[in-house]
Amino acid sequence: MSAGEEQLLQLCPRCQYNLRGLPVAHACPECGLQFDRRWKILAGPTSSFRNTGQARLVRGLMIAVAPIVVVATLGPLFLLRAGGWLGWTVIAVSLPIVGVGVWLAYRKPRRFVAIGPNGLVIYQGGRTIQYHLAEIGTARYKVGFKCVVIDIGDETVSLPEYAFFPGAVFEAEACAREINRYLRGTQATDVR
Repeated sequence: MSAGEEQLLQLCPRCQYNLRGLPVAHACPECGLQFDRRWKILAGPTSSFRNTGQARLVRGLMIAVAPIVVVATLGPLFLLRAGGWLGWTVIAVSLPIVGVGVWLAYRKPRRFVAIGPNGLVIYQGGRTIQYHLAEIGTARYKVGFKCVVIDIGDETVSLPEYAFFPGAVFEAEACAREINRYLRGTQATDVR
């Protein structure tokens, strides 16, 4: 793999299809998403922030601790209260419920935010919205509203934490910082 290839997008942000060897601007052979391999994914399943050690640690602890807490609290209560078989039944029923909850918290969202030479791309609900770099103002993370807010022309676009950055506040903050950093970098090269 060449050094230039390593800088390009390696996986489709929507379906995680391997994009290595494909042209820079192309459609994903698996899902049909029109992409630019120069995009930097800021939110979504292939986000560089999602794969940091801190993000993996938080998700790993969530997966490991949730079933233990449920079993440790509910199991003994029902075992003491109703006798042996009902307590084990409750444990057997609660574990799949906890498993589904953990899966929902850990699953890869089918949404993403990317920035690249052609602008900001937001994919949500089967719809791709692209904003030209010249339209984009500043991005900021609003703690009270739990969302990243981006000024684009006369409108404000909001990226809710629960939808784009599940379980990771630092991903939302990093996304806002990276959008601003990217915009400052392109403005500096436009001036020269």
